[in-house]
Amino acid sequence: MGFSLKLRYCCLVSVMMLLPALCYSDNFDKSRATYYSRPDGLGTPSGACGFGEYGRNISDGNVAGVYRLYNSGIGCGACYQVRCTTSPQICTDKGVNIVVTDYGQGDNTDFILSHHAFEAMAQPGTADRLFAYGVVDVEYQRVPCQYVGHKIQVKVHEYSRNPDYLAIIMLYQTGKSDIVSVDIWQQGKWVEMRRAFGAVFDMSNPPLGAISLRFNVQDSAGSKWAVEAPNVIPPNWKAGLAYDTNIQLYFFCYKIFLVSFGSRNMGFSLKLQYYCLVCVMVLLPALCYSKDYFVKSRATYYGSSDGLGTTSGACGFGEYGRNISSGNVAGVYRLYKNGVGCGACYQVRCTTNPQICTKKGVNVVVTDYGQGDNTDFILSHHAYEAMARPGTADRLFAYGVVGVEYQRVPCQYVGHKIQVKVHEYSRNPDYLAIIMLYQAGKSDLLSVDIWQQVINQSARTLCQSLMLYCY
Repeated sequence: MGFSLKLRYCCLVSVMMLLPALCYSDNFDKSRATYYSRPDGLGTPSGACGFGEYGRNISDGNVAGVYRLYNSGIGCGACYQVRCTTSPQICTDKGVNIVVTDYGQGDNTDFILSHHAFEAMAQPGTADRLFAYGVVDVEYQRVPCQYVGHKIQVKVHEYSRNPDYLAIIMLYQTGKSDIVSVDIWQQGKWVEMRRAFGAVFDMSNPPLGAISLRFNVQDSAGSKWAVEAPNVIPPNWKAGLAYDTNIQLYFFCYKIFLVSFGSRNMGFSLKLQYYCLVCVMVLLPALCYSKDYFVKSRATYYGSSDGLGTTSGACGFGEYGRNISSGNVAGVYRLYKNGVGCGACYQVRCTTNPQICTKKGVNVVVTDYGQGDNTDFILSHHAYEAMARPGTADRLFAYGVVGVEYQRVPCQYVGHKIQVKVHEYSRNPDYLAIIMLYQAGKSDLLSVDIWQQVINQSARTLCQSLMLYCY
């Protein structure tokens, strides 16, 4: 592209330095905090999250029990920056970063900090004055957990008994994302494990052999995705042992952050600074949509004379559902979500045969509901064919049902903004039905409200006295 080595270096440094600042903003909430005492000043190994000894020592003992943030155990393992605001002569500006390991409430508090963590909020030599308060005002914000040299570990909880009962808990969960639920691969399908308590998930009569898990994750922006850990627990698993995964959870966000590099210190010209900013703005969307967390499933296809979608799909798109995305559409099963999944876009690629399947696969739009032979996708003829390498489509169709992996991707409709279509079922003025077309991005429309004039009370009384229907 004709960029100098210095410019390329600038672009790389810009992204690496700016991304954390872009993604983690200072949005503090106000609350109150107290502390609990232990002889060593650390956490407790009997915390409600179920972490055991890990919950005592993690983050150098800077841990806490929380109240509202516990969230039925989903909040276990989350990290927060907490700083006291009671006295500027005592409290530091930085405060302390803590890990949630327990549940608890004091005197209208959100945090019960370990002795170490409470002390870390104080200026040097003022800890005794801070402890004298007992309960202090604080402000807090969620921050990414960082464990250098660690990826997520799956610990088999001490309560487990091989082969009858398996309980697990995740350790060293980085970033700002929550593991909302955990699935286990059993008899050819994903089965959700029970959240036993805190961050502990369990199952009676777990599958024999090596155990594969799937973590269902949600970040602080509300985005959800799944991460698989194949064969992460060996067949001869033992209670109390932790097994490494190759997984780290990261949080990405959208936020434009302008930085001016001092030319005197960095030696960068104004033009070079501009290019650095452009690099960040251009590369950030790619980073934000780079979560290549594919979920494994199966797909089949339905036949249509023109190879496109169907006009009678369950989403109600009509002709739009036949032609949108050049006819690369699909009916889905679990992803339908009572219609919330309609219009979502997915990248789907087959995995049955690398000599037949392309690495890119096909991007499809959800326009219908349907389930085949334990499949998540029933693809249009066009879409199914698009997964095959040139000249191999017939071999792919011969399978009928193929193994696939998929991920949610942003829908893109160049030249279009969302359209509100009045559905053919509508009858003006008695009945209105609408459907949204060209919904770009990765967001879902959960509900739609309509602004309606409120009828005044005198008119309502008259209406009711005449035994009419008032609305």
